[in-house]
Amino acid sequence: MQLNIKVLFCLLSPVLLSACNKANDESFTTFTLHSGISIEEAAKCNIDSAKEAIEVESSSPSNYLVTVTTHLPCDSEFEQPWLTLEKDGHATLVLNTKERRIGFDSRCDCSRTIRARIDGRLRAGQTLYVVSDHEVLGHKILSISKTEAGLETNRGQPPNGR
Repeated sequence: MQLNIKVLFCLLSPVLLSACNKANDESFTTFTLHSGISIEEAAKCNIDSAKEAIEVESSSPSNYLVTVTTHLPCDSEFEQPWLTLEKDGHATLVLNTKERRIGFDSRCDCSRTIRARIDGRLRAGQTLYVVSDHEVLGHKILSISKTEAGLETNRGQPPNGR
C-alpha cells in the first residue's frame, strides 16, 4: 500500500508542479482594468489648439480610438491608462499623468492631445466618460462603426438592389 502511494505521488508531482508554474508564468494573461487599453500618442504642447474636445472613432464593433484635447501639465508623462468595468451602460477611461517627485516641476499647463485605443471592452450605445487627474473632461455616447453602419443600411433590402 505504501509503495502504491509513493508511485502515485511520483506520477502526480510533475502535473502539480507544472500547474504551479503556469500561475507564475509571465506569458499567462489575466484580465485587469488595463487590458485592451493603450496610449497611441501623447502630443506635446500645441499652442494653436485652445479648444478642449473629445472625439471617438470606431474601426470595428468593439475597437475605439479616443482623442482627447485638453489642458494638461506641459512636461508630464502618462500612467498606464485604464477603463472601469461597464455598469448601466457607462464606462470611464482614466488618463492620469505621472507625478514628478524629484526635480523641478514647472507646473505650466498647455493644450495637449492624447490618443488612446480601447480594444474589445466597449460596444455601441454605451456612454464613455473620460477622466484625467481626478477631473471629468467629458463624455461621449459610442456610435456604431463605419462597417456596422454599412451593414445596417443594407438590412431589409434585397441583394443588388432588386
